[in-house]
Amino acid sequence: MDKTKNITPAKIMQQEHVLSELYHYVTENPDKAVMDGSGKTLEYLEACNNIFKNVFLVTKKLLV
Repeated sequence: MDKTKNITPAKIMQQEHVLSELYHYVTENPDKAVMDGSGKTLEYLEACNNIFKNVFLVTKKLLV
């Protein structure tokens, strides 16, 4: 089963929105971000998003 069919543009756009909101929270509340782990969560999600964009989307385009 091809799992890439489950990835729709709407989901990708939602990811960007979540990253944006989390970024604003972390920059506006740096002390809370350290305490509640949201800063590390943002780093992790940004890394995952970059892997998705740079590996999966590029690979998909090359295979087409």
